[in-house]
Amino acid sequence: VLRHSPARRDHALELLASGRRAEVTRRFLLALTSGYAGSPPLERMAHDPVAYVGDMLAFAFRSFRVEGELVRTLLSPAPGDEDGKGDGEGAESDAVGDDEDGGGAPM
Repeated sequence: VLRHSPARRDHALELLASGRRAEVTRRFLLALTSGYAGSPPLERMAHDPVAYVGDMLAFAFRSFRVEGELVRTLLSPAPGDEDGKGDGEGAESDAVGDDEDGGGAPM
């Protein structure tokens, strides 16, 4: 249904992006203050700037990888797609904010 209705597809992608943005922010704040997924809080290394920033960058890298996999999974062509293209690369760049007219919402 979404493949044949661009307006609904765009709305669904905006809702998905908004929800994912809120979830990643929540996970980062949790990791920063309480720890996340069995790791200690990132703030434990606040006295050592190199380790503190390194831990934050490691968290960001893991989050970007997970979100990238999600985008690729959701926007990959469906099996048995008659033209073999599906939404493919163009939709993936739209979903992550490569808006050419500059009207996209900031992440």
